[in-house]
Amino acid sequence: HLFKTIDRDPSLITHVAQGWEYDIMPAKQYGVRRIWVNRYGFPGSDFYQPYHEIQDLSMLPDFWDT
Repeated sequence: HLFKTIDRDPSLITHVAQGWEYDIMPAKQYGVRRIWVNRYGFPGSDFYQPYHEIQDLSMLPDFWDT
């Protein structure tokens, strides 16, 4: 099990990725905060909410205070 290996509560983990199908979609099942780096403006999905969306990594520091 993933969280036994890393010994952290899922609420303390943030998964940041550009990959929608291989990162953001499957990570929903783990209950971690997800930040999608959507560089190309692709449409997301309400089904996979909640997740945050940014255009590039320069916006990432804004999420460490939330």
